[in-house]
Amino acid sequence: MDDFSTPNTVNSFGIPASPANFIKPRKRPLSSMCPSVVVNSDGMVNIVVGAAGGSKITTSSALVTASTQWLGMGIKEAIDHRRIHHQLLPAQIDVERGFPQIILDGLMGLGHNITLKDSAGSIVQGILQQQEGVVTANSDFRKHGLPDGY
Repeated sequence: MDDFSTPNTVNSFGIPASPANFIKPRKRPLSSMCPSVVVNSDGMVNIVVGAAGGSKITTSSALVTASTQWLGMGIKEAIDHRRIHHQLLPAQIDVERGFPQIILDGLMGLGHNITLKDSAGSIVQGILQQQEGVVTANSDFRKHGLPDGY
């Protein structure tokens, strides 16, 4: 039932209750899920990403996608990379231990509050096609996942 909000409480992710997600008859809980498929200019699938982890789903999916598309990382490197997450409320950035210090220094220099975490709090799976006919996949080591294929 943690998918719904209970008045005057916070959920297991530390998010305050929202009236939009209160329990009501025949109501489904709001969700942070965002399965993503990115295609190239020819309409060919480039990357498929999905994640689990409540409110950290969207930032984890976006980080993996950006890492492959803009930073040129392979899917394993992008999924295995340390994660960063901003919840908006509270005004702090959660950072998985081992995230590049130079980026953290820059964020702190801009006045951001940084909280180091032992875990990313999210699990990502992904499939990447960087060139036609070559497909790679990865399952997040944080949940002891392994990709499988033929």
